Formats: sequence, C-alpha cells, structure tokens
Amino acid sequence: MKNGRISNADLAAQVGPSPSPCVRRVNRLEASGVNCGYRADIAPPHSTEAGASSSASASCATPAPTSPL
Repeated sequence: MKNGRISNADLAAQVGPSPSPCVRRVNRLEASGVNCGYRADIAPPHSTEAGASSSASASCATPAPTSPL
C-alpha cells in the first residue's frame, strides 16, 4: 500500500472485501505484527537553508508465522 492514511472504505474498494471484513483483516494483521506500523515521507530540507539538517531512524521485526490469516 502506498498510502498509510487511506480510509478503510477506500482500502476495501481497492482490495475487494466490504469495509467490515477489511477492517477486521487490517486489525488482525496489526495484532499479529505483520503490519508493524505506518510511515511518513519527510522531505529533505531545502538546499537554500543554511545549516538545515534532518535525520530519521526506524526498525521493524517480523514475528514467526503461527497461523494463516
């Protein structure tokens, strides 16, 4: 998915199931650790700004599969 902030209704329209089963599936994926988070794309500082800098760090661990979703 390219948009971590997409509404459940829009996600359901894109992937097929109705909104209720779609939100349950997303919740199960989050609870099981498959969906471990969402991200933000941060634009680098403008090159004309003197001394501007930015940094970011993230990590994600995937659990061993226990059962099919």
